[in-house]
Amino acid sequence: MLVVLVILAAVGLIAALAFAAVRIGHRAKELERVRRLSANARLETLLEFDRARGQLQASVAQTQERRGALEVRVAELGRARASLGLLFEAAGEAIRTVRMPR
Repeated sequence: MLVVLVILAAVGLIAALAFAAVRIGHRAKELERVRRLSANARLETLLEFDRARGQLQASVAQTQERRGALEVRVAELGRARASLGLLFEAAGEAIRTVRMPR
């Protein structure tokens, strides 16, 4: 009788261990799936960050080009202003010369 109880206890222990092993296997698969999804999410985030960085670099390059063009335009306007100043000065001299009594 004692042998039967020991055998039943051993069978019960083996069944419990098998059930626990199956549960651990399911948990391990779930953990692997979550790890894989997490890795994919990180990769997607890195790719999105890389795209955003590329767009930002393109925007910076375009802004620098525009700034260069504006600087050229400001220099041209400065030269035009200086030329106009000389023209107005010459016109003033011409008007004074014409108004001088003879």
